[in-house]
Amino acid sequence: MLLHDRYLIAEFLAAFFLVLGGFAVLMTGNSAFTMADAFSQHGIPVWTILQFLALRLPAMLVLGAPVAVLFAIFLSLGRLSRDSELLALQTSGVAFQRIALPIVAMSACLGTAVFACNELIVPTANRESQRIMLGLLRAEILEPAQAAMFFKLPGDRVIYSDGVGEDSTALQGIWMFETGTTSGIPDVILADSGTLDSRTLRLQRGTQFTFTADGEIEHIGAFKESRNDITRQMGELLGVGMSVQERSASRVKDDIDEREDAGLSVGALKTDYYFKFSIPAACLIFALVGLVFVMRMPRRENHAGLLAGLGLVMGYWICMTFSRGMGQHGMLDPLLAAWLPNMLFGTLGCGVLLRSRE
Repeated sequence: MLLHDRYLIAEFLAAFFLVLGGFAVLMTGNSAFTMADAFSQHGIPVWTILQFLALRLPAMLVLGAPVAVLFAIFLSLGRLSRDSELLALQTSGVAFQRIALPIVAMSACLGTAVFACNELIVPTANRESQRIMLGLLRAEILEPAQAAMFFKLPGDRVIYSDGVGEDSTALQGIWMFETGTTSGIPDVILADSGTLDSRTLRLQRGTQFTFTADGEIEHIGAFKESRNDITRQMGELLGVGMSVQERSASRVKDDIDEREDAGLSVGALKTDYYFKFSIPAACLIFALVGLVFVMRMPRRENHAGLLAGLGLVMGYWICMTFSRGMGQHGMLDPLLAAWLPNMLFGTLGCGVLLRSRE
């Protein structure tokens, strides 16, 4: 590796981590603003909020890496251009393609690192953050559950409780109504006590009554303890669950194969699966596009490059949003939908670089 290669890479990486850090701070601040409402209304501990934000950070970094690559090129090469260092390299016989080579190679390495992070770290972090979110939802459900009041659980359950314990998990004097029955009349469960956490509703010493469509008692059953898994219903209420972002690519591929074998539609799942690969690859695509703009306006001020970068990022994400929606709704092949933004912007970058003789 030549001296100017190491110099270019050092300038590029310094700008990359600066922009990526700024992106992370911006996104974390936005999430913190949202979480502040939960903190003020439900008394959620600050440590819990900080833990949630930290767990969401890897996913934010994956999305921000391509953007950071683009702005790092504008900042680093823009400064070198203003200080005539790029001109000095070109005057000494170094072609622009050769100047761009270490930047392109480093961008490819960063894309590989982003993919590894998205496979090894993001799924686990997202699952843990969703577990915390389910706990916050439990707090929101139980907060209005004062003495002698009704409150609703996710799904088709409505509960009347004489009171809630100090730890916000213990219930006393429970009447639970399960709607959505085939008879049209809710089942009724009476229980002396129970507990509710983010995953399970447990009832102790109770009786269940089921009714016919005419309102007659069809069945009476007594139980010492009843357990109901409410994780899935809570996840559906939040629009979360074991999403693609909570699983590695290999697990998503296995799920796709199982669904296809069962004859189920997998278009939306396939689209998100292919995006697991196309988003890290966007680091390289944004590098090519950024180099094109630096090459075409090498003497301009930083603000011109930053404005161009904002326009490129906006155009890319708009294109990605539309193509993803079309892939999920069967209007585009999932593979094409995931890679279409990269293909369009990559063709632009490669074409201009190959035609360059500077």
